[in-house]
Amino acid sequence: MADDPRRPEAEHAPIAGPPLEYRAAGADGPGVRVGQVIGGAAVSLLLGVVAVFVGILSALGRNVPTTSSDTRFFVVIGFATLLINGWAFLAYRSPRYRGFGIGLWIGFGLTLLMDGVCFGLGALR
Repeated sequence: MADDPRRPEAEHAPIAGPPLEYRAAGADGPGVRVGQVIGGAAVSLLLGVVAVFVGILSALGRNVPTTSSDTRFFVVIGFATLLINGWAFLAYRSPRYRGFGIGLWIGFGLTLLMDGVCFGLGALR
């Protein structure tokens, strides 16, 4: 069994070459840019607040006391939600714009938090 050429003995195995030089894990790809995260959060927050404002105005109609249509409000908010999250998903999949996608999701969460507190406190009065 010791003469089998397919299984060299461990103590007599030759070294194939010089040892490999490993590099740091951070050198594998570009990191997340903080400016993109802040910019994405600002864009998403602005889009969300504008969508809520436009949705409220469209739900009021022409005659404020007698006309109220929640359907228009939900259409505007639903469209803004799909737009922001679709954009964030596509940006996150791109290594170049990954920070922007993360920022869009952070801004979306901040918008939900801010609008939830606003409408929640308004319902308490």
